[in-house]
Amino acid sequence: MPYTDVKGQMHCERTLKPNPCIGKRCQNKCADEWSEEARLQLFKSYWSLGHQRQRDFIANHVRTVEVKRRRVIGKQCRTRTKTLKYTLPDDSGKAVSVCKQFFLQTLDIRHCLVQYTVYNAEDGFAKADRRGKHRAQNKTPQAIAESVRTFIKSLPAVPSHYCRAGSSRLYLPASMQNLKRVYLAYKLYMRRQAADVTSTNLPVASQNVFEQIFREEFNIGFHCPKKDHSLHGSAELL
Repeated sequence: MPYTDVKGQMHCERTLKPNPCIGKRCQNKCADEWSEEARLQLFKSYWSLGHQRQRDFIANHVRTVEVKRRRVIGKQCRTRTKTLKYTLPDDSGKAVSVCKQFFLQTLDIRHCLVQYTVYNAEDGFAKADRRGKHRAQNKTPQAIAESVRTFIKSLPAVPSHYCRAGSSRLYLPASMQNLKRVYLAYKLYMRRQAADVTSTNLPVASQNVFEQIFREEFNIGFHCPKKDHSLHGSAELL
């Protein structure tokens, strides 16, 4: 059945492709040596493996060899010095030489995957899968996020006089008119912190990051609800 990759893109279902050597002159005689049942078994075995073991399978059955003859096209000689040799295991587990297209069509994989796997393999094993191991480039560093949380927790936020029993929301005083004012106060706070430790390299969050943490992690509003209008002014909630 169709599947979705890590990028959210839809792909057609993996299937055993037709034998590309039927009716053609294949030096490995792939059309004669392999039955469709044997090819189907190889296909199923390969796709039953996990991602890393699939790459190890490729690394173990494809190897680089020196080019024996260089083909001359016009007045230029082909500069490639190495090529790939492909094998697949038969019923007894013996590695049998096959052609490139037979290998790719039987496993339903692309040549670029084979090249990358083989050229990056070490001692017969594929390069370790690093997907999901790297920190996202747009992820906020922990030190920056903590500086924002520490500052917000220090703000003089108090419960509403009338909503205290029914709400956990806190409110900032009228002097802090909006989130932009609070962010400017945060930057001033960080500047003073840097001066205290004689350092100018303390991390400072961007306004977008600051606002995101403020809204998603804290239940704080500006001014008080309308019921408190006579005491604190009109309400202005986030």
